[in-house]
Formats: sequence, structure tokens, C-alpha cells
Amino acid sequence: MTNFTSDEKRYAKFVQTAHRISSSMGERASRLAAIPVPLSFSPQHTSAIRFLRTEQKYLDFLANLKNDSIQGSLALTNLLRMEYEVLPQLLYDFGRALELKI
Repeated sequence: MTNFTSDEKRYAKFVQTAHRISSSMGERASRLAAIPVPLSFSPQHTSAIRFLRTEQKYLDFLANLKNDSIQGSLALTNLLRMEYEVLPQLLYDFGRALELKI
């Protein structure tokens, strides 16, 4: 079985995709930051922007897996944690804020 990073073509595609998604996360965070929100939604707004920027950072670290396997592995672990722990809490908090204000 070959190491994932030893298949140059496959790894190059992986890096390209990670950078593309990272760039997309940055663009989304910038668009979201430009949206004016009522002060009462400011914490949820800030959390969503922070979430996108953090995912962007971890995707960049993950794309560097071949050069720094420890940092890449930690980035993958943190990305999974964000998807399974942080995102559900973020969505819950946003939904709860909507419920309380409507």
C-alpha cells in the first residue's frame, strides 16, 4: 500500500482542492463580515465568521501535509472536530437566537 503523499498526481489534486476550498471559505467569511446585522445577533455573526476563517486556516495547513505531517494531521483532526462538534453548536446557537428574537 502506498503512502497518500507518495502518489504525486493524487497528492497534487488534493492540494489544489484544499486550496480551492480554503479560498472559498475566505471569500464566504468576507461576504458574511460585510453583512450588517442587528447588535443582538452580533455574537452569532462573529462566531460564524470565526468558524469560516478557522476552517480556512486548517485547510491551508492540511494542504501542506507532505511538508509537515504533524501539522497536517492536527489540521485534519481539528477540521473533523469542527464539523462534528463546533458546527452543530454554532447552528444550534443561531437557531436559538432566532427563536428568542422572533
